[in-house]
Amino acid sequence: MYLTEETIFKYFKDVILQDIANHYEKDGIPDLPARREAFNNYTDSLCKDNLISDETYNTISLPLHIETSEYWN
Repeated sequence: MYLTEETIFKYFKDVILQDIANHYEKDGIPDLPARREAFNNYTDSLCKDNLISDETYNTISLPLHIETSEYWN
């Protein structure tokens, strides 16, 4: 059974985005390239672990509200 997009986005926002904010966003400004790269790496690992389909991997993208929001929002 594959993960849903909702689950993917929730984990990214709750776990991975915190790490990005701690390392690259100490000034409070979203680091868009870091977020995009982390999301790409995350979905790549999900696909390799067969947790998402190839189709989902090829079509999913980081939602704008996660990409551009301040982490603590």
